[in-house]
Amino acid sequence: MRPPAALSNRPTAPSPGLVAPATGLTPPSRRVAAARNRYRTDGTTGMTGGRLLVALYQRLLSDLVGAETAIEANQIESAHLQLVHAQEIVDSLEDALDPTAWDQADRMVSLYAHLRRELIAANVTKNAAAVVRCRRIVEPMAQTWQEALDLTTTTPVPSAVAASGVGS
Repeated sequence: MRPPAALSNRPTAPSPGLVAPATGLTPPSRRVAAARNRYRTDGTTGMTGGRLLVALYQRLLSDLVGAETAIEANQIESAHLQLVHAQEIVDSLEDALDPTAWDQADRMVSLYAHLRRELIAANVTKNAAAVVRCRRIVEPMAQTWQEALDLTTTTPVPSAVAASGVGS
């Protein structure tokens, strides 16, 4: 499993050399590159593949719940940032998928593509129902990966999903 870029939070201020001179904004490709570089230096590098997968799914759920809440509260910028981060996580999950390790990997690729389309549509239209559809797909997957990890480790990982009340 390759290390994903989407686990850590984005920086609050752009790194030197990453700001587009004409607009003062950081291009998305450079933000993603900066996040990947920052990830490599974060403490998450010590996570096993299973723990990292569970952490990504938990963070994806957190972003979806946050985006849904932000859309309902008409907090457009917050919703946008959380939906973009959710898209980055989906991209990371897809990038980490080894299609040769599992005969059903192509179905996961299709599922990730569907989630990406829904997240983009939700972000463009600020449609909470689209976010809910994504959450309903991701919740059971996150729970299943958590249960699989708990079965294979001696120390269960605390579930952010259970603690947050998601799915209740």
